[in-house]
Parts: sequence; C-alpha cells; structure tokens
Amino acid sequence: MYFDQGNYQGAIADLTIALKVQEFDADVLYKRGISYYNLKEYKLALEDLDRLIRLDPKNSKAWSARGLVKIGLADQQGAMADYTTALNLDPKDSKTFYSRARLRATLGDNVGALQDYTQSITLNPQDADAFANRCSINLSLANFPDAVSDCTEAIRLQPDNTVAFNNRCVANFNRKDHQNALQDCTQALRLDPTKDGAYSNRGDVRRDLGDRTGALEDYSEAIKINANNSFTFTSRGNVRFDLEDFRGAVEDYSRAIALNANNGLALYGRGLAYARLPGSKTQAIEDLQRAAKIFLDNGRVAAYQDAVAQMNKIK
Repeated sequence: MYFDQGNYQGAIADLTIALKVQEFDADVLYKRGISYYNLKEYKLALEDLDRLIRLDPKNSKAWSARGLVKIGLADQQGAMADYTTALNLDPKDSKTFYSRARLRATLGDNVGALQDYTQSITLNPQDADAFANRCSINLSLANFPDAVSDCTEAIRLQPDNTVAFNNRCVANFNRKDHQNALQDCTQALRLDPTKDGAYSNRGDVRRDLGDRTGALEDYSEAIKINANNSFTFTSRGNVRFDLEDFRGAVEDYSRAIALNANNGLALYGRGLAYARLPGSKTQAIEDLQRAAKIFLDNGRVAAYQDAVAQMNKIK
C-alpha cells in the first residue's frame, strides 16, 4: 500500500519485513529496489535489482529498472546495456524504448534516440512526453517540419505541455514562421513563467521581427531567472549592439565570456563592439583573433573567414 501511495520510506520498511518471511519474492525485491531508487539510494537499489536478476534473469522489468539505477550512478554504458537486454526480452515495452531514447540523446546519438522515440510512440501513441521529446530530437537534427508535427501532437494530447509549446516555438522560428513562433513562446510562458529558455527563444523571435525593445526585455527576464547561461548574455549583447549601446553590449559579451571562455559568438560580438568604442582597437583585434581560432577549431569556416575580414577592416 505504501508503495502505491508513493510513500517509499514506509514501503521499504514493509517490504524488508516481507523479505524476511519470503527471501526470494521477486515482486517484493523489485518494489524495494524501485523504492530505494526513488529515494536516490542507488547503491541499495542496485543490490536489490542485481539479486532479482540473478534469481530471474528473464525479468525484463528488472533489467529496465536497473538501467534507471545505473544512470543515477553515472554508469551510462551499463544503463544502455541493461535497457537493450530488457528490450530483447520484451520488445513491446514502450517505457524502456523511451528511457533508452533519453539516454541516447544524452550521449549525443540523436539518430538512435529518434528511432527509439519512434518505436515508443508506435507502441504507445498516447504518450505526450514521447512526442515532445521526439520534437526536441528533430530540432537537433534540423527536421523542423517533423518537429512542428510532433509538438503539435504532444499539445493535442496534453494542452499544458510547456516543453512542447517552447520547442514548437523554436521549430517555427527556424521555419521563419515568426507569428506562430511568437504565439507558441508566449503560451509556454503563460503556462510556466519561470522558463528562462522560453523568454530567450521569444527574444530571438522578437529580434528577428525588428522588435529590439521587446527582445531586450525578454532576454533580461531570462537572465533574471538564470544568470548562468552564456548564450543569453550573448543574445542580449547582440540586441544592445543593434541599438548602438556598445558599452552595454561589451558588458553583456564579457559576462557571456566569463561563463564560457570558448563562446566564439560573444568574442566576435565584443570585438565588433570594441571596434566602435574610442581607444579600444587593440581589444577588438584580440577578441576577433580569439573568435576566429574558435570558429576554425570547430569547423565553422564561413564564420572564421568573416572574423578575419572584420579584423582586417579594423587594422
């Protein structure tokens, strides 16, 4: 009863007593392992699930649960192996496909994540989170029409899905559908006004629409919520540059660089801003040199060439 109510401390107490009576009860071991997992007692959870798998190596739920525990223990490769074993035992387990998709996305395997989310959705087409997460993967792969479609379905299934509205905003922005992007970001913020990403994304839309005052307000709100995002400071610096507030732009770019020394866009922007301030030619060239190197190291040839061209203009 405690387990079903989410009272995991109480559940562990009762389940421990039950194991003293029946040492090899698979269901009891599973539930206590899950209870430990929910309390972030990962090592104790692992002990129970290891024991359960030794007793019943064909228990797919045990393999899947141990995958979750291994993620808690930062053993991502072990988790991947466990999820795969669970799916070999039960290829119709939508939740494990979903879990493996999330792990693959974390490991940067977006193609694999897309395949697993698709399989999860095929098995359970009512899972709004799976659609919302597949939308995120499609964004990463620049499949913007597919991203819009996935987020739209997530919203149909769950009209208060903030992630889906925010992701659809980004997808529509990349499709140059600015009005729908603006509506989606605004709705995401109505649902959850603490989402700094939604403010930042709406700022991008407003800047593209020429509403630099609105963009500045949105980036500033995003920074109030999260002052540790280098790219939000870069975006606000860009708007201040647009408004010819070059000192303000330098301040924002500098804060962005302090948070991420390899932020080539912030170095590039600060270099251009310094170039417009009296007596700052040397700083401008230094920043553009650093930006050019970062762009080249990351294979961004066009950005590298532009940084070099801007540097030569200043010289």
